[in-house]
Amino acid sequence: MRLRRFGRKSLLEIEPILNKVSHINEAEMPDDKVCLLSLLGEILAVIISEAYNSFVDGESRVKSYLKKAYPHPYDLHNLITGELPKLTVVVEGFSREENIEIRYAYKQFIEEVLRKMEGAKITGDKTYAKYQSKAIELSQKLDYFSNEDIAKNFMSPLKKQYLEKIYHNLIEKRISVKSKNIIEKYLPHFEDLIKYADEPFESYLNINKRRFMVKTLQELHQFNQSIFVPEFKKTIMQTDDEIELEIIKLNFPFLTSLQQKFVFNFIRTNNQLPLFFLLLHYLRQSKIKSDYIYCLFNGILDGRRLTINEVAKITNLTGARIRQILSKGIDAQQSFLKNYARTFYKELIELPVVYETTEEYIKLKEMESLPNDFGVFVSLLQLIGHFKLLEVKGHFILLNGIYADLKLEACLGNVAKAINAKYSGDTFMSLNSFIRSFPLQVQSIMKECIKYVVTDVYQVQIMDGECLFLPQTFIDIKKELYDILVENGKPMHVDDIFAVLKKRYPNHEYTNSEQIKYYLSRHQHIKPIGKSSHYALDTWDGIYFGSIRGLLVDLLMSSDLPLHIDKLYNEVHKHYPNTNKKSLAATMTDEGSKRFIGFEGGYFGLKSKMYSEGYELAQIKRRHHFDERFTDLVNFIEANHRFPFDYSSQEESSLMRWLYNVNAGNITISKEQINKLNNVLHEYDETGYPRSAREYTFWLKCQEVKEYIRQNQAFPTCSNSETLYNWLRSAKRKYINYTDKRHQYMVDLLDVISSSTDLKVKH
Repeated sequence: MRLRRFGRKSLLEIEPILNKVSHINEAEMPDDKVCLLSLLGEILAVIISEAYNSFVDGESRVKSYLKKAYPHPYDLHNLITGELPKLTVVVEGFSREENIEIRYAYKQFIEEVLRKMEGAKITGDKTYAKYQSKAIELSQKLDYFSNEDIAKNFMSPLKKQYLEKIYHNLIEKRISVKSKNIIEKYLPHFEDLIKYADEPFESYLNINKRRFMVKTLQELHQFNQSIFVPEFKKTIMQTDDEIELEIIKLNFPFLTSLQQKFVFNFIRTNNQLPLFFLLLHYLRQSKIKSDYIYCLFNGILDGRRLTINEVAKITNLTGARIRQILSKGIDAQQSFLKNYARTFYKELIELPVVYETTEEYIKLKEMESLPNDFGVFVSLLQLIGHFKLLEVKGHFILLNGIYADLKLEACLGNVAKAINAKYSGDTFMSLNSFIRSFPLQVQSIMKECIKYVVTDVYQVQIMDGECLFLPQTFIDIKKELYDILVENGKPMHVDDIFAVLKKRYPNHEYTNSEQIKYYLSRHQHIKPIGKSSHYALDTWDGIYFGSIRGLLVDLLMSSDLPLHIDKLYNEVHKHYPNTNKKSLAATMTDEGSKRFIGFEGGYFGLKSKMYSEGYELAQIKRRHHFDERFTDLVNFIEANHRFPFDYSSQEESSLMRWLYNVNAGNITISKEQINKLNNVLHEYDETGYPRSAREYTFWLKCQEVKEYIRQNQAFPTCSNSETLYNWLRSAKRKYINYTDKRHQYMVDLLDVISSSTDLKVKH
């Protein structure tokens, strides 16, 4: 202690080394300590030795320390007869309880020596007086530790961290600016100030000895004694769990008591903070305007995302200002949480893609009790990681900025196109076809992402984990009609074709065979057989696709002589099995015919050819009297509510041709008959009966819409009757330009729609 600048702390540091050296050299210098002990007298040397043996007896951590610190009885005797501070020095590395145990060991040693000296009646010795005095002094210090000792040796790192934060918070609130400067320079940590807590004011003068600093030092003294020391003693009495909860309250004042308890338990379980939980509740309670705008725009408050215009209306700002604020980010992005995330959430923020069924997200949501709305989590994750947001039908997908060059958006677009495409039959599509453009190291991850989009977003089934199952989404009428003819293998009437189609698809919206003629006439391999409403494939042999008259012309053109009706019938019957001799003869002897000529005996030829003599012209007979044909016409119109067309049965076609020939003047009738015919035609025309196939098809559609409204008590929509809905929209847009009866049909339909006031529809 006489060495310059060699104080108590230096002694404590070097004493174990000296003891160790002393223990090593014990064999060389036993005589010195024995001699020194014997100088006290033989009786006292025995008493101290016996008490020493009790002092070091035991296998505890404290006893091991005492054996090493005092390897000889005289070492302990020398300590006791020395200064008291040596007995109360805190042994570093030992707890408060162990330090008290060490002091009690000293006390027991002293009491043992005093008791034995009293028994040997040597209480008059000066050694007795020293031991007795030291026993009294030590008894007063057995459980006492200075605040400095406590701060230095008996506080956990957690308590020190908490007190350091409390120290600076109190300085910020309770100290003048001048005193703050002194603290910042001379007392930067709470341990620098607490060592003066057990000292008088004069010791504070050592901080700064300038005279004009006295008042400031008095303020520091008052602050230490009245404010900080009570907080210090309160902290000492608390457990680490209580301190940890206090730290949470101090660091996260925006949390409720229940939320603070959740954070505490989360730290105890996972040894880390619940980052997204804290960030979510911080933003929800934040009073900063940019935070509030970010929350409104991203649905953090209630899960409902607002548009920029809606946010602008709520905050009384312009849309341009809202865009500017959102582009700059918010304070949370600059906080320590961002760096914290890189440490504890590294695996999550380094994923190439994150979506609602990502395993890491599901685990995190459960751990941190996050809301079920994935959109809210998306907004939080974007604050701490560099992610690009993709949205597919209201579902969010985050693409890591590291993989920005991956064309995931285009890939998902291709997936959508494939799913939304029309398929006339069940189709299987491999998932690998969508990920070939991605690097090999991310293909498996991208495949899982596509699976999520396919199954969760588009609700499409994946077979065996590898193939999209795309069921039939529409009926390819042209293909179906072609397949029907292929399966049948021979020409079919349109009604028969339609019957097979309805058997295949009984719920199809088409209701009559007229609706499929459009597709039959436009198929490149399906041809009509004349005007018989029969159809065949152009690849079939032996099929004549012209009209009956055309076939008759070809047969007669190839012969130099007139041909008998039987021969003509035999050839025509091969291609038109439903025809008969009578209809063939009627066709060729029609008064309006300009190509055929009849001969006696049932022979027919062409007017354009010259035949040898011997064939006598047959006398032309009218097929039907006017009244017969007129009656047939009226009956047909009354029965079908339309005029005859040249595209259905032979009888209807014949009736249509008769009407045409009368109007064209090819058949001679009287003026009265002409007036009679015109009057009845005018009457039916005024009634609104369709005069052409185009008008009739349009009228049927109008009737179909009316029937749909009547049966369903609703208007056709894109979802429940797409074809009918699309036709109605198209017809409503074009009908104003129609000059035939279609205009009136549409006006009547719109009147029906307008009168249905109890139904809701967007016109």
